[in-house]
Amino acid sequence: MAETLQTFARQLHKWGANVTAIQPGTKHPAHKWQHWQEKRQTKDDVNNLPWSKAAAVGVVNGSGDFRIFDIDAPKDQHGEPRYQVPEQVLVTVLQAIGLPHDYQWSYASGSGAGWGFVIRCQESLPVEFMGSEPGVLQGQPKEGFQFDHLELRWSSGQTVIDGRHPSGPGYCWRLGERPFVPPALVSAERVVKAFDTIAIPITNESKNKEAVTAVSPGHISPYGRGALNDAIGKVSTSPNGSRNNTLFEQTTGLAELVNGGELLRQDVEQGMTGAAMAAGLPESEIRATLDSAFKTVGSKARTVENEWVGLVENGDGRRGETAVSVNEDATFSTFADVDRLTGAIEWAWPGWLAQSYLHLLASESGVGKSFIAMRLAGCFLCGMPWPDGQVFTEQKGSVLWCEAEAAQQLNKERAKSLGLPLDKIIIPSLDPFRDIELRNIQDRDAIWSWANDDSIRFIVVDSLSGADPRDENSSDKLSVLKWLAELARNTGKPILLTHHLNKPLFGNETVTLNRLRGSTAIPQMARVIWAMDTPDPNNKEQKRLSVLKSNLAKFPEPIGVQIGTEVKFGPAPSAPQKYSELDRAMDFLRELLERQPVTAKGGEEAAMKAGISQSTLKRAKKQLGITSAKKADGWYWSLPVPM
Repeated sequence: MAETLQTFARQLHKWGANVTAIQPGTKHPAHKWQHWQEKRQTKDDVNNLPWSKAAAVGVVNGSGDFRIFDIDAPKDQHGEPRYQVPEQVLVTVLQAIGLPHDYQWSYASGSGAGWGFVIRCQESLPVEFMGSEPGVLQGQPKEGFQFDHLELRWSSGQTVIDGRHPSGPGYCWRLGERPFVPPALVSAERVVKAFDTIAIPITNESKNKEAVTAVSPGHISPYGRGALNDAIGKVSTSPNGSRNNTLFEQTTGLAELVNGGELLRQDVEQGMTGAAMAAGLPESEIRATLDSAFKTVGSKARTVENEWVGLVENGDGRRGETAVSVNEDATFSTFADVDRLTGAIEWAWPGWLAQSYLHLLASESGVGKSFIAMRLAGCFLCGMPWPDGQVFTEQKGSVLWCEAEAAQQLNKERAKSLGLPLDKIIIPSLDPFRDIELRNIQDRDAIWSWANDDSIRFIVVDSLSGADPRDENSSDKLSVLKWLAELARNTGKPILLTHHLNKPLFGNETVTLNRLRGSTAIPQMARVIWAMDTPDPNNKEQKRLSVLKSNLAKFPEPIGVQIGTEVKFGPAPSAPQKYSELDRAMDFLRELLERQPVTAKGGEEAAMKAGISQSTLKRAKKQLGITSAKKADGWYWSLPVPM
């Protein structure tokens, strides 16, 4: 470890940086370093640092023109991150400064919850931008960006960029390896533009306000503290369109704990105000929502007998509701609660596509399931009729397309051929060529956030094997399918997940659930499963779309599909009737005996020449009721006389 850090430090020094050796368990150098803010290190200086005891390596800000963007996640009272900053925040800054999304010098912070990247800039920043204090400029997030604060580490202090971290997994380069070229050299103008893209500089006034609204421990129980921290995390990460409702709902629950003596009102108000400001709500609106929440609760109280009740984890990895019911007199819920929250099943496409449910569309590779998914997107985008001709009656909007097979360009062409509005097909990443991975927390957060957006009406994940490339035969697939099913349920949107069929065995072309590729856990969470196949191998242009499984309704009639530059629908084709050896033998005998009887010897010889076996010939004779009659010159076969 020490040797590796020292090697990287030497390389940093060659590129112009002054470096520091960080002592274990801290983010501080294990040596004096301030003089290197003004003085260039020598090679001996670098080699003589205490690398044998070092846990990480840092760079002196400003030395060698090294500058650092540091994006921090909010911390709770114990210094633990409340949530992970979405990677799209980092990508936004990189694009604004003119750097690629996979910039070598970008990294995950030591806690694992924030991001950072290193640049070089030889120019001075404008005084009106940097202020009278050079060194570090802090910014609070603009609306739509989820993080605690941005630090532009310019010309004082030092920053750890590689190695272990006292409160997390350690710094991790996003490309999985250390950079092998110097940091990009950018202009001061681009630095200012990048900062202003996601953050508003924090003035002395806003810093004082932040200090006032910081949450103090107060006189609260361990359970109350946990509930407050959980609520802060939910409010601060709530997406646009649901922020006020989330603030109100979370505050009402906390207000009951205040009335039960588990929390102090001042702690709740301070914590919720800070979280709501991080989510982008104006202070006046926050104040009104908090007052309304406490007024709604009135004197209703909730207490916890045990000092601590754990919080349950939802399947999506987010913190869920507390294990204690909101109703102080109840310790359970009923199906009446489910009915109140969900109502009856609502169909977007009757019999096929239900709101709030996960659907699976499976076919062999190359049959056209992605094109069908795009055509269904056209219903929600443009009001196209459903494939069976039913009129689209839902609200039109945007479609969230989660690409996982690197087919962005191909699907774009399909959308264009269908005449769909490309600007309403949303990709949950600022990088349009980024494939989603359903086990990646940043991708999940981005999908979750967009799925909750009111403009999104339909969600496509194409495909399961691309979005979760782990072993398909593992029951571990269930967790990914469960996350998607919960996403559909909680957002009220239909989700279509594409998947693959196995090749047929022993020539059996029949499509059943057993043909789904991978673990039997895969079809478990999808309530409706479709299949698209080619029933007639001699007519591959004609496809059939059918339902293999439905827990929600009777199976609808299959639909015929023809895919070219567009998609056409019609009657479903069926598999051709199989022509057996017995059928062929019977046709042979009908034709042979149609005009007159034939000698048995002649019939057997003719059958042999036609490749019909003796056993099949006997079965065919019996099936047709062939009569045998003896004449002077031998036995004769003839067709039975019609009655």
